[in-house]
Amino acid sequence: MATSIPREIGATGLKFTRNHIIDDEIAPKLRFPRSIQSFRQMRSDPIISGSLFMIKQYVRKVDWGIEPFGGITATDEDKRIAKIVEDALFIHMDRSFDQLITDICSFIENGFAFHMPTYKVHKGNIIWRDIPTRSVDSIEGFDFDSRGRIKAVRQYMVNNTGEITQFSSSVTRIPYDRLLHFRTDSEKNNPLGRSILKNAYKAWYFKTKLEEAESIGVEREMNGLPVITIPAEYFAADPQEDPDRYAVLQEFIKIGQNARTNEQACVLLPSDVDESGHPLFTFDLVASKGTRSLDTSKIIERYDYRIAQSLLSDFLLMGSTSTGSFALSDNKIGSFVQSLEAYLEVIAEQFNRKAIPKLYQLNEWDDENTCKLVHKPIGSATLSELGEFLEKSAAFITPDQTLENALRSKADLPERDVDNLYIATPTATSQAISQRIGMLRSAETNDSDKEGSGLTEGNRGDDLAGKT
Repeated sequence: MATSIPREIGATGLKFTRNHIIDDEIAPKLRFPRSIQSFRQMRSDPIISGSLFMIKQYVRKVDWGIEPFGGITATDEDKRIAKIVEDALFIHMDRSFDQLITDICSFIENGFAFHMPTYKVHKGNIIWRDIPTRSVDSIEGFDFDSRGRIKAVRQYMVNNTGEITQFSSSVTRIPYDRLLHFRTDSEKNNPLGRSILKNAYKAWYFKTKLEEAESIGVEREMNGLPVITIPAEYFAADPQEDPDRYAVLQEFIKIGQNARTNEQACVLLPSDVDESGHPLFTFDLVASKGTRSLDTSKIIERYDYRIAQSLLSDFLLMGSTSTGSFALSDNKIGSFVQSLEAYLEVIAEQFNRKAIPKLYQLNEWDDENTCKLVHKPIGSATLSELGEFLEKSAAFITPDQTLENALRSKADLPERDVDNLYIATPTATSQAISQRIGMLRSAETNDSDKEGSGLTEGNRGDDLAGKT
């Protein structure tokens, strides 16, 4: 009797309506879709922009390749198909793989990214034309089933009418199985993932507000605080009953707000005075009489460090601030690099689970034995560390051409040329070989002289015997 398959009970816990996610983020500006605009603003921060740039450069530097099914034991057919897939991804696409990786890396800062493979025919095989993105700010919502699984992505269409290109109100539905879905986190199967900038938002927000207040304070310190005096009846002027005095009041308020260099170059006041001879209107700049008790630089430095900590890039600040030291930088860089390799796995996983098997199906290849996208590690030992390792493990490693070429590549040396080998022998051995060659050549010369005179060892003996 066949065993029945247990049915699924319950759901993931993701809160959603029919087409939208109910985001439970505490900060309203971090709730989708407002979060996309917030992340765009955060990218203007030097620490955040520098960290994101470094992450993308690290990822772009990685070497990628296609490994055939079975690895070193792969059949000729598996190797042939793997070569087609490799050329399709790295050579024959309409744009370079490096540009594609840069585009995909947007999921790190936004939390998620959707890409849709397109195809073309090349030499009888169906290959990728491109794998373009579906911009995160064009995503309207998602279609879910009753269990919270994604069925489709809803995207605003682009309106190209006239000279202005913008998103229109019409929405298209893209089946989820047609998309590659890159995301930093898949908790509750949330399609939005979790941006690495969310943890930095609080520090960035307070730092931004503090920098604005600091700028205003510096400006007031340099220019002084505007103080304007006008008769009391102008303050009580009603805009309906006394529009003239009310207009004067508003004009002086505007003067006070714009009293800064190059915006309010001068102030023009009437010369009227009261009964005591005091001017009716006055305008003064009051300078500060002392320094502030708070060191805003220290506070901003603290927020910078918290932002860098949330991005695991605090080693960037070591040596430039009062926090941290160069002695800790190696360990922190190692942790940072290891975290980046998780993003590489996210990229490879979507290709190996969806993009490459789909290519096999379209070409009617055996999709049970698919090749896979692989990458070399980001973090690698220095030459001195590698040399020390090889010295300690020499008894356990058998040298071969592949290992030699890998070491040559690490040292930026050309691969071994098996057709033009130059073997350098030790000096003592070279001298012994040279002496041996000289002796052989001398012997050959003596033998040729004997042949020219008609004498050999044999007939010389016969001649001597005849004379006796």
